Amino acid sequence: MEETGYAASEWLTLARFVVDGNRECGTAHVFLARNAIRVAAVTTDDTEDLDVVLMSPPNEVLRAVRSGEVALLASVGALALPMVMGLD
Repeated sequence: MEETGYAASEWLTLARFVVDGNRECGTAHVFLARNAIRVAAVTTDDTEDLDVVLMSPPNEVLRAVRSGEVALLASVGALALPMVMGLD
């Protein structure tokens, strides 16, 4: 909720993976939040630069990855997980 302003009633753990394998540091924990609703405004501090972008259906997500709009490898992996796992 703090990062996005959204809360969800159902959380499914998808994966955990090392983000920076060269230095073996930084672990990403990936979850699928279902039935998410906006409950608050986004709050960030001076060290954060983020945009909340809603994308649906899955082919819009794939388009964003293919176009380079989503380019961080950890984000691409996290977005791909529900699709490769057959989850909606």
